[in-house]
Amino acid sequence: MKKVSIIAAAVAATLGAGSVFAVDFNGYMRAGTGISGNGEGDLSFNKRGIGRLGNENDNYYEFGLAEDLATGEQTWRIESMIAQGNDGSVGWEDGDFNVAQFAVKAKGLIASDPDAVLWAGKTYYQRKDIHITDFYYLNTSGTGGGIENLSIGAQKLSLAIIQDGEDDNGSGYIFDARLANIGLWQDASLELAAAYNFSTEKDEKTIEGDDGLLATAIVHQGMSNGFNQTIFQFGTNGYGVQAANLWGAGTYYDRSGDHNDASGFRIINWGVMNLGDNWELGHQLAT
Repeated sequence: MKKVSIIAAAVAATLGAGSVFAVDFNGYMRAGTGISGNGEGDLSFNKRGIGRLGNENDNYYEFGLAEDLATGEQTWRIESMIAQGNDGSVGWEDGDFNVAQFAVKAKGLIASDPDAVLWAGKTYYQRKDIHITDFYYLNTSGTGGGIENLSIGAQKLSLAIIQDGEDDNGSGYIFDARLANIGLWQDASLELAAAYNFSTEKDEKTIEGDDGLLATAIVHQGMSNGFNQTIFQFGTNGYGVQAANLWGAGTYYDRSGDHNDASGFRIINWGVMNLGDNWELGHQLAT
């Protein structure tokens, strides 16, 4: 059976539509050198507890290219990103390059809802993190497709199906549903998210790990000099152990069966306040 790739066709159309010099570039890198009296070089200690600034033990690089193709009321956008990391101990280091993102996102396909976005490919999908500690409390990024920012009254609905690993026994997937822009009181809003992790088994194979659900509620409070967020999360089975141990949730799901019947929750409060033109204060509390 012949397989037609919509992504490949969209990529070819986008790249052929304009000058290569019109692409948007973005990038990020970190690198540093540490010296200690006990012979250690770069060290990182309890980064999720005390923060990441000056507390990294590796080099990391990422760079991306993106371009928009406007056709009438529609905009097709291709986004790409290459990432690589190593320990930075010598000048020339071998390391694997990862295609972290390569996706096509189309806006304006629904005439009655022009801000809705349909997407397919590999992408960082609506990641939720606390930047000062590099803690991603919700991260279901990967290869898949879906629709974002579909208007439901004043709220915005996003639905996605994302692949989550494969082995000899079968494949894992995440169904991700989110409802954002739920108004509360003045300058406050609520976002709800549910990630359901499930598996499909290969012939005559058995996956021991049960399906799991991670439910998230995010209360965002805007302030005159910053913002504050309170996050409530509850997980079952493979997500339960992640929530109970304050691990990043969504990046890995254990299907061995060791965490069947597990459940866990966590509460996180964090925020940033501007103290002046060049000063900000960030905090994080988690339990």
